[in-house]
Amino acid sequence: MKNNKFILMLFVFFGFLGLTANTPLFKEAKPDFDSIETIFQKMGAYQQMEITLNFDSLLASRRSDFEHPAQIKLIGADQMDLSLKLKVRPRGKYRRVMCDWPPLRLNFSDTELKGLNVYHKYDKIKLVTHCKNDAKDAQTLLKEYWTYKLYNGVSDNSFRVHLMEITYIDAVDASRTMESYAFVIENNQEMAHRINGELVEGYGTKVDALETSSYQNMVLFNYMIGNADWRINTQKNLKLVRHKKRELFTIVPYDFDYSNIVSPSYVKLAPTSNTLGENDSIFSGTFKDKESLEQHIQKFKRLEKNEFSSFNACEFLNRKEKAKMKLILKTFFKVIKNKKKLEGMFLQKEV
Repeated sequence: MKNNKFILMLFVFFGFLGLTANTPLFKEAKPDFDSIETIFQKMGAYQQMEITLNFDSLLASRRSDFEHPAQIKLIGADQMDLSLKLKVRPRGKYRRVMCDWPPLRLNFSDTELKGLNVYHKYDKIKLVTHCKNDAKDAQTLLKEYWTYKLYNGVSDNSFRVHLMEITYIDAVDASRTMESYAFVIENNQEMAHRINGELVEGYGTKVDALETSSYQNMVLFNYMIGNADWRINTQKNLKLVRHKKRELFTIVPYDFDYSNIVSPSYVKLAPTSNTLGENDSIFSGTFKDKESLEQHIQKFKRLEKNEFSSFNACEFLNRKEKAKMKLILKTFFKVIKNKKKLEGMFLQKEV
């Protein structure tokens, strides 16, 4: 009888552990973010990267998450070259299948990162690559990179990015190479750690659960760049960050490639319009009062000549593409002068 009771107690105990498997009883304490260096931060000191991997093997398995052995070499003007072994795999949804060259996930070796005295927890980084092997798509990638940089100007609650000139080298035939631009994106958990929070995953989030300012920044920015490719309830192209002693989540947008300001060849968008037709409904009701709307409008106006013009200094981005980006922004700043239209679009409707 005692044995039966003991077995029952074990069953209940392990059943409890199974139910709470995704919610650890004790979380590992994180070091102060300013006290660590990550591989993303380290890569920021380099301007060029070489990746050696098997081209054919990667492209043949682009639909799978199989990781391929690779080696990168980082090259910087004021740095000694740095070579690291790692594993890479295709990532994403549409681009990994339809593009000539898929976006990649870089998975660094914990051992190698520890050898560099780099914080090894944030060992996986997204590499955003060109889609088609032509000059136009290289420009598209640069515009996508600069869109992330524009949002950095709006808020620190954003993903940091680093642009590099990249050479891909085939591991089987070293004479087979490909040159383009690419940029790395800050690791998801690293971003949350940097802004003193942790990621929250799940569906069904409502606007009332979001920190007001971060939500309003995100919505107004996406309207400015002509981007309707996001949803709060499914966390589509959005990350939620929870902070200690704060009930509301911070919202952080990413994946701006479907926006008018980027306008990739695989998406048909109106090139000079911030009006998104049937998708306008996702912008409505963002602001509860006129004062809050006006504060954010003034904030964006202050950013217009500096942070929102930063891409003008990019020597790799050609004049034609700069002009297109300027036209999108100019359209937005023309629209926000019409207070009546803005209030009709963004203010919550009285019931």
